[in-house]
Order: sequence, then structure tokens, then C-alpha cells
Amino acid sequence: SGVQGVFAVPSLRLTFVAMVPVEVAFGLFTTNVNAELLTVFDLPASQYGFAQATLAAGAVAATVVGPALLRRTPTAGTMLVWAVGCFGVAMALLAPAAALRDALGLAVVLQWCLLGGFFATLYEVPVANTLLSDLPEDLRGRGVGLLHTIGVSFTLVGIALGGLLGTTIGVGASIIVAGLALTAIAVAVLVPYARSAAARLPTPADT
Repeated sequence: SGVQGVFAVPSLRLTFVAMVPVEVAFGLFTTNVNAELLTVFDLPASQYGFAQATLAAGAVAATVVGPALLRRTPTAGTMLVWAVGCFGVAMALLAPAAALRDALGLAVVLQWCLLGGFFATLYEVPVANTLLSDLPEDLRGRGVGLLHTIGVSFTLVGIALGGLLGTTIGVGASIIVAGLALTAIAVAVLVPYARSAAARLPTPADT
């Protein structure tokens, strides 16, 4: 009954559908980003520390800027779709970052880490807003529990996939491929789904 109640709300249904691919990508990203920094970029201890701090700074910036962006976005679902797509783009930008690393040094690595940390966190802002605003009071416990179940489960899938792809096609390639796939899913699946969900919302004439 909890699942049926949660998925009966269009905005919540969009949120839970979007969480599946983004949590898979997040699991892969968090698994392979350290390997990318240490084994591919071959950063020494001090530079690796700066890169990790930059990832964290990006995440903090997302939590600070996210609410302001949400207020300027028509719906939380719209921001969620954009955030998911931008996370995919940020992951895929590892390709030019790796190509420019020899010419630009640590700076380009830190810029990529900043983007990755920012967009790996930004999508959580519209998710949290949707849960707080649209979950019926009698379903809040079950809704939050369902969200955590989906988040943890598919993050674990991404972690396992990250290890598999990292050993088969390479650490950097796995992040780039996952980013391109997430961007394609956001454009081809989530954008039409969000429009469909919005079209099913009641209009003032209906209420």
C-alpha cells in the first residue's frame, strides 16, 4: 500500500524513476573517482588531498546554491531532470580533462573534481524538496524508507558495475561511458517522463 500510495503521485513517481539511473551512476562515480585520481592521474598524496577537498567543496556548494536554483526553477521535477543530466555531462567531461591534464596540470583535474562534486550532490536538493512537499503525511515513513531502499540498492549496483567496467574498459572510460549513458537517459527518458507527469497534474479548472 505504501508503494502504491507513493507512486500514485506523479512528482514522486518521477523522482523515484530518476533515482534509479542516477544512483547507479553515483555508485560507479564514487567507486572509480579515487582510482582515477590515484592510478590514472597518478596524483601524489598532497595533490590527491586537494582533489578530495575539491570534490567535497563542490558538494558543499551544491547544498548552498541548490535551494536558490530550486526557487528559480518551475518545478522540482524540472530541476531534478536537469541536475541528473548535468551530472552525466560532468562525468563525461573527464575525457577533455584527461586530454588537457598534461598541458594544464593539476588545475584541470581540480576543476573536474569541483564539477563532479557539485552535480553529484545537486540532484539531492529537488529530491528532498519533493519528498517534503508531496509525500502524504500518512506515507512519509514508508516513502522515505522506499527512497533509501532504492538509493542504497542501486548505489550498490553502481559500485559493482564500476568495479567490473573499471577492469574491462578502464577506470576513466567507465566514468565517461556512465556519464554519457546518464545524459542520454535524462534527455530521452526523464524529460518526456517529466512532461507527461506535468500534463497529468490537475489544472485550476479541474479543482
